[in-house]
Amino acid sequence: PVELSLRAWTPFIPRDVKNSSLPGFHLDFTVRNASGEPLEVSLVWQQQNFSGHAAGTVRQRHGKDQRGRAHMVRMEGSLA
Repeated sequence: PVELSLRAWTPFIPRDVKNSSLPGFHLDFTVRNASGEPLEVSLVWQQQNFSGHAAGTVRQRHGKDQRGRAHMVRMEGSLA
């Protein structure tokens, strides 16, 4: 048997909106061989294109919150 752990994170730097808003994430996988026997391990990942590119029409609407203090982007479409 193997033990698999995952640490998923996205950049967050307090008081640094620019660098904390990067559109991505990082996955750290750790595989531990608990058997003591030599093993070959492969990790495969598949996911739907959540960014919306080549997935039909994706519209973006820009606006401010109700108090006019924050700028927002809203994406609408089949994968939004």
